[in-house]
Amino acid sequence: MLTGSVHETSLDLLYRYILVHGLRAGDALPPLSDLAAEFGVSVASMREAVRSLEASGVLTIRHGVGTFLQGYDFRPILRNLSFSTLFDDRMAEHVLQTREALETGGVAFAVNRLTTDELDVLEATLSDMQSPETSLAAEYRFHSLLMKCLDNPFLAGLFRYCWLAHQQFVGDVPSEDRRPHYAVHVELQEALRNRDRLGAEASLARYFDLLSGELRVTS
Repeated sequence: MLTGSVHETSLDLLYRYILVHGLRAGDALPPLSDLAAEFGVSVASMREAVRSLEASGVLTIRHGVGTFLQGYDFRPILRNLSFSTLFDDRMAEHVLQTREALETGGVAFAVNRLTTDELDVLEATLSDMQSPETSLAAEYRFHSLLMKCLDNPFLAGLFRYCWLAHQQFVGDVPSEDRRPHYAVHVELQEALRNRDRLGAEASLARYFDLLSGELRVTS
């Protein structure tokens, strides 16, 4: 078992190697034995550091191929979310608040950045929101496109994490209860089409009021 100081030193050295060599997502790291020799630490220490970064979504290990840097991955956070609810019964509320803050801030930029083609795609998703089979998927596409137009992969990833986490808490909303979702998205799309920031923010506020009410019902 590694001591905390040895483990932290190996992590620091590995981080420094990645930065100094300008590695990007998809780039391969040298074999563990080469890294350990370069840093003057044991192979066991380096293996533990690599596994820590794999668990946090920084590295991915392809057995028999090598170790590769990857873009930040929210899946490890999502996997731990259910466990965290054992200690914080307000986690669902916190996740929803985070998503609301994220999207309310994002829509202020999206109003002016959405292209005509993107607005047409948003409008096309509205018809799918009327069908019980496609309503939830269409709703996700609608909000995902809003975040995507900001051209910020981290924000897009954080939105996806909040969306998936929220679905864990609230589950599937009965189709007859999704009609208000459709109505508020019609309002939101019209506000976006008109470049009406205040109207879009007001529609989003009504949407998150709906989600908060559903969360209280399922809690």
